[in-house]
Amino acid sequence: MSLRCSIYARYSSDQQKPTSIDDQIRECREAAQALGWIVLQHQIYADEAISGAAADRPGLKRLLLAARLVPRPFDVLLLDDTSRLARNVGDSARIIEELRFLGIRVRAISQGIDSEDEQSEVLWTVHGLVDSLYLKELAKKTHRGLEGAVRRSLHAGGRCYGYQNVPVDGGVEQRINDAEAQVVVRIFEMAARGCSLKEIAKTLNADQITPPRPRTGRVPGGWCPTAIREMLRRELYIGQQVWNKSTFVKRPGTNKRIGRMRPPSEWVVMERRNSG
Repeated sequence: MSLRCSIYARYSSDQQKPTSIDDQIRECREAAQALGWIVLQHQIYADEAISGAAADRPGLKRLLLAARLVPRPFDVLLLDDTSRLARNVGDSARIIEELRFLGIRVRAISQGIDSEDEQSEVLWTVHGLVDSLYLKELAKKTHRGLEGAVRRSLHAGGRCYGYQNVPVDGGVEQRINDAEAQVVVRIFEMAARGCSLKEIAKTLNADQITPPRPRTGRVPGGWCPTAIREMLRRELYIGQQVWNKSTFVKRPGTNKRIGRMRPPSEWVVMERRNSG
């Protein structure tokens, strides 16, 4: 009997291209054709630029909702490899267990793992551990690389008002933006004279001083007291670059990250001479 197949594809890293989705789908189609199975075009799901560390992915959610329909809409779920489904052993095991309960096979093409095989549970677990460790090792290497950049007096963060990020050999360097630097000096001088945060914000807005750039997609607003307070507290404006003050942890089962402060003993503090 020719089995009806669904496909799930995913990529997350900036180093991977969107065409990765097409490549994964192509591999699954070719495998299905070799087995005499049929891929259902309306049962192809994908998540682009989303980490596999958690299961709250739009494409995966739609796939699971479809799998729970009665009668079931497909017989087999095809994956290019195990890491596409999840990079968390617990999530991977839970998803496969549910799909098997619903009478759906799961087949990872690259590793040749099929949930119908007797040894599949062991193989899924082993590969799940490898996929999970890959994420942890990648995080460590990324963190180590950023620390190295900071210790070489390079920049390892985003944009900071008063500075501009300039690509240089080996990384990014922060250099003073003269126009914005004048505004920063003005803010500190007003604060030193005893002006309140609200007064400073009101003055800058009245003078139509362009505020720090908003996040992508947001309508430009004005200066606000909280932004000025953070500027006055920022070590960078007094010649110190402090890195590794905080970390982000993912809430279990989601891709939502929550910031947490690290102990001061883990901070990397570099004295720096500002350059124009």
